[in-house]
Amino acid sequence: MHGVYMSQLEFNPDGSLKIPESINKDLEEEKIKEEKRKSFDKQIVLNFLGSENDEVIRCEFEINIPPDIKDVKKKIIEIRDWVNRNKTTNGRCWIENNGDNYQLIISGRGSDGRCNWCRSFRTALDTKMFDLKIAVYQKNCCEFDKFGGYNKIRIL
Repeated sequence: MHGVYMSQLEFNPDGSLKIPESINKDLEEEKIKEEKRKSFDKQIVLNFLGSENDEVIRCEFEINIPPDIKDVKKKIIEIRDWVNRNKTTNGRCWIENNGDNYQLIISGRGSDGRCNWCRSFRTALDTKMFDLKIAVYQKNCCEFDKFGGYNKIRIL
């Protein structure tokens, strides 16, 4: 949390909380990135298809990849492999090739780390595609994102 502790809180003369410089810097950098992202001609859309909430929770995203950037499919697999190496989960997280697009499927139960894996995958995807000048957007979101506050990817 940017190393801010209760003893370090400062207030403005009007009584409002003074935002630490490190957070202001992060917010400014994100604003600049968002402006750049708007100028990108290419985009990938993660379409949340829904989740089944039975004994095992199963969430699915369709990764819509336009024909003119099909070469990013390899990058998506590299991102998946990176997340698999760096995030531990007892859930199952995999990508299926369904012709022109990919299907991201995450399943598990309880607190098995699957949401952390999914958020890490989507953040890494956004970061890598930004470097390639490809915007990443998400259409719809899962109930865990709504209540968990995940907002790294812009919602269409």
